[in-house]
Amino acid sequence: MSKIMIINMLKPAGWTSFDVVKKVRNITKFKKVGHGGTLDPFATGILIIGTENDTKNLTSISALYKKYIAVLQLGQTTDTLDLDGKITLKK
Repeated sequence: MSKIMIINMLKPAGWTSFDVVKKVRNITKFKKVGHGGTLDPFATGILIIGTENDTKNLTSISALYKKYIAVLQLGQTTDTLDLDGKITLKK
C-alpha cells in the first residue's frame, strides 16, 4: 500500500470527522491521517482524508469549489438550533 493517499469517505450520521480519521488510521496503520474539513456529527457527506505526506495537500483541496445539498424543515425551533436539539416550538 502506498504511503500517500487521498481518500473520499462517505461519513455516516453519528460519526464525527475525527471518528473517520481514527478508523482510517487504525485500518491503514499510517501515523499521519487528517481530514480536509469538519462535518457535523449529524451530517452525512464526503469527507476528504489524506494520509502521510498527502496531509499537506488537504488545505488546497478543501479550498476548492464545493456544492452542498440540504433538507430544511421549517416551523420548528430546538433548544440547540440544530437537528440534535429538543423541539421547543412547533408552528
